[in-house]
This record gives sequence, structure tokens and C-alpha cells, in this order.
Amino acid sequence: MTEYNIDKLLEQLEKHPDDDKLLAKIALYYIENPEGNKDLEYLERAYQVNPSIENTHNLAFWLYHEYGEEIRSIGLQRQALLLQPKSYYPYASYILMLTFDVGYTDDSYSHKPVNHYELVIEYCLIALEKFHSTSAEQHKGHQLLPVNLYNNIACTYVMLDKHEEASKYFVKALQVLEDSNIGSNKDKVSQSILDEKKYNILLNQIRLQILIGHPRKAITLINQLEKNVHYDSLDIANLYARACAYDLANKMIPESYMDDSWELIWYAIYKADKNKWYRMKKAMLNDEVKYLSESKIDAENYRLENKLDLLEEENETIEYLKNVINNRIITLEADGVSKPNSSIKAEFSREFFGCLLFGCEAHDNLMNDNFATKA
Repeated sequence: MTEYNIDKLLEQLEKHPDDDKLLAKIALYYIENPEGNKDLEYLERAYQVNPSIENTHNLAFWLYHEYGEEIRSIGLQRQALLLQPKSYYPYASYILMLTFDVGYTDDSYSHKPVNHYELVIEYCLIALEKFHSTSAEQHKGHQLLPVNLYNNIACTYVMLDKHEEASKYFVKALQVLEDSNIGSNKDKVSQSILDEKKYNILLNQIRLQILIGHPRKAITLINQLEKNVHYDSLDIANLYARACAYDLANKMIPESYMDDSWELIWYAIYKADKNKWYRMKKAMLNDEVKYLSESKIDAENYRLENKLDLLEEENETIEYLKNVINNRIITLEADGVSKPNSSIKAEFSREFFGCLLFGCEAHDNLMNDNFATKA
């Protein structure tokens, strides 16, 4: 937590209203201690007083990730890049804006134009160059940035159908992750985070093997994940289904509730054991009928108590459940189940880089862009 005495900072600001560094400190305080939109207010004021690399970047970063103002934040980030920053922060932030839409709708990344992907790769390489030009002390909270960048470059090459390049960068990501220097200093990265990172990259490698038509190799790689503490049966079942190993996918899933969104897993269960598929779907239908009955009782109580707002909400729930139940009945009475046609490209997992705000002591970030590069 950044330890700023807000009362003293505000007193100083009364004497020096155009001190952009003071305004930036106050903004960081309100970022960590939210109070309305004061975080944005002081970021804006710092930027208006001095549109420096730091102020422009911080405003762009926070507008994008906290306030969802995509167009203006990207414009501001480009403005910061025109100032030719020495640090990797503005470049890494721009990559995030190009890689994740506001709201982090992952599937959107598989529908970008070619020049968009090429721009992501270009700035990933610039960020890597900037990162490696600085000392380990200046990396602090971003020790895993090269791993994340290599992974994201690989995912982007997947979108460009350059599979050999993608494979090369996934391997690079894992090699850096295995480097004994990561987490060896006082700012050690936890083993759990390292394990999770490795798990996510291995999942991507498996997806790549499935995409290029090597299901057997994919299944071999899946076996390597069993000892990882982040091993998730749904992830694995989905990959088995992608590899058309329906029996293996089916064995991963017990006869209990599973969300309808896992379409390929449901298809695998249907292909491997239709009776199990029917029992699971029927059990879900029974639960939904029960929920509908309970909602009707609640709605009647709200009507009698004249709680009109709650009654309206409950009636919306009732209509939703009716539609779900109707669709479930149609599915159970159908002659067969069609294979989902969703693209595996949408499942490649890209990494977020964490907080990139200049001056954020809570994340051991750089105070400013002025620092000496390695000799």
C-alpha cells in the first residue's frame, strides 16, 4: 500500500496547485483508496498541467482498465509513445490495449485484421528490448513480463496461422519460466504463480498441437499436466474433446452439474455415453423445474406484500427459467446432438501484465521514466 498522508498532500496542493507530481501522488492515493471519481479527477489534472510520459501514460492506463474509455485511452497511450519513453511501461500498456478489448472478451481477439496482429508483435518485441535494457532492480514486480510477452507473441502468431513461429515462442516462454533467476531475489515470485503460468502456457501448446492436426501429441502433452496443482478437469476434458478423444473426455466428468457453456465436453459425453448424457441433462431439467416452482411462490408473496420491484425481478427470472426449461426439453427430445463449430483459436490464453502505473509503490513500480539503462 502506498503510504501517502492525503491531508498533508491536499494542504500542499493548496499552495502549489500546478504541481503535477503532487497531483499524481494524490491520484495514486485515491486509486488505492477509492472515493468517487477522485482518482480520475487528479490523473486528469496532472495530465493537463504537464502531459509528460508519466502523466499521459497513467491517465491512459487507468482510463482503459478502470473506466473502459477505449478510444481516448488508446489515443493518449499513442501520445505517450510519441515521447519515446525509455521504460517498457507505455509499450506494455499499449500491447494490453491491442490485445484485450475493454471488458476482456477473449474471443474477440480471434477476429482482428492482419495488421492488428502485426502491430501487437512489433510492440511486444519493443517492450522486450526495453525490459532487457534495464536492471533487475528496475523490473521488480514485473519479473514475469518476458514470459507473458513471449506467450502473447505466440498466441498472436496463432491468429496469423504461423504455427512454427507460435511454437517457437511458446517454447521461449517456458524456457524463461524455468530460468532459475526468476524469483531468486527478495521479490521472489511464488511457486503457485509459477505453476499457474506454466499450466496456462502448456494448455496453449496443447491447443496448438490440436490446431495443426496432431491430436496424439496433444494427448501426450496433456499427461504432463497431471502433477500441476492448477490442473482442472474441465480444461482437460475440453482439450480431449477438441482432440476427438471422446472417451477420455467423458471419463474426466462425473455425473454432476456442469454448465451448458462447455459445449464440446457435452458433445464428447454424448458421443461416448448417451445414457450418461441423458441422465445429466434430465437432472438439470429437474432442478430447473424446481427453481421455477420456487420462483412462482416468491413472486406470489411479493405480489401480496406489494413489493413491486421485487415482483418485477422475480417475473423476469420466471420467464428466463421457462425459456431454459423449454430449450432443455427440446434438446432431450431431439434425435441427436450436433458437433459445436467453435474455433479453438478463441481459446488461446493471453496474459495480462498487471499494474503498470508509474509511481505505484504497492506494486514496486518505477517512479518515473527517467532512469539509467544498463551499460
